[in-house]
Order: sequence, then structure tokens, then C-alpha cells
Amino acid sequence: MQIDREPQTTKAPRTSDIAGQRIVTGKAALQMAEHTEGWNRIDPLNDADYDRVFYGAFVPNSTEYWRADGSEGPMLFRTRSILRSLPRFSSMLSVGAGDGMFDSDLYGDESLESFCAIEPNDKHLGKLREKVDQKSNWGNRLVVENHFDENFDPDQVEKRKFDAVLMTHCAYFLKKPSCSNKTRSVHDESTWSCSCTASRP
Repeated sequence: MQIDREPQTTKAPRTSDIAGQRIVTGKAALQMAEHTEGWNRIDPLNDADYDRVFYGAFVPNSTEYWRADGSEGPMLFRTRSILRSLPRFSSMLSVGAGDGMFDSDLYGDESLESFCAIEPNDKHLGKLREKVDQKSNWGNRLVVENHFDENFDPDQVEKRKFDAVLMTHCAYFLKKPSCSNKTRSVHDESTWSCSCTASRP
């Protein structure tokens, strides 16, 4: 039995207005970029382009951050609500903290006894360290430049205990996203973990 199929039509690529420029987004952008001379899958944008795309388009339209109208994005609101409902919230481990913007928005004015951030991307580390240095209300602060994967050494976070662990986009950096016994020793039953990962295109 043969099934007649409708002829396939090519959808126009999605576009976004960023700083007055029309930019192709999504899979179409990846396909176009792969055929561009000099395409680098690991670092396709220079710093200025990355900042323009990330802060100019992604942040104002994402569910994570503050909206352009000043309201909280749903993920920020929900995560903050959960943290405030904990019986104790004075120490935080942020895995895949990026440049620290989400952490700063989430509990920037809260007083913490300790804060530890793990971030493997050296492009974010400067901004992350700067944000963390400015947060004296976060108590004992530490920024670890490393991957949080099956080879992670818990001694890098000084055998601390945390009331909450925020895993923001950390799945990007897990070569084998399975938690070993060594990694589990960072946690105990009283630790609450919130995973805010997003899938890659």
C-alpha cells in the first residue's frame, strides 16, 4: 500500500530582532553556521556578539530572569519560593553558575553564611568572581573553576555542607551525567537540590 504524502515545504527560519538587526535563530542558525568558513562549534561568537545575543535577546525573553517589564520570570519566582520555604537556608552551592546573574537575582540581598560556585567556562569566571566578590552578605565565598562530573574532587569545596544546591545549566558540562559515590559525599539527606537545566538545540 502506497501512501501519498504532501510535498514537504521548507519553513522560513526563525528570526529575532537584536539591537535592530535581524538574526536567524534555532536549528536554521546552526545549519547555516556549519557551512560558514571558520565555524567553530565550541566558540561560534566573539565576546561582543555573545553579550549582544545573550543579554539583548535571551535574558529579556527567558523564563529564568527578570522580564523586560520588571516582573520575575517563572523559574526565578518558583526557585525563590522553594528556597524561602526551606527550614534552613544559609549555605548555597551553585553548580554551573555562569556569570552569576541567576544567583545574584535569586538571593542577592539574602544573608548567607557561605556560598560556593562551580563554573568550568573561563569566559564566565571573571564576571562571576566580580559578582561574588561584591556580595559580602554571602559570607564565606568560594569560586571553583572546574567541571562537576564523575571526576570532581569534593575536597575542592572544602568538605562543606550545603542547605541547597542549585544546578543551573550544569548538564552542559557533564561528559557522563552520573553521580559517583565520591561526588555524592558532597551531599547529605538534609541538602535540597534544584535543577534548572535547559536542553541544547
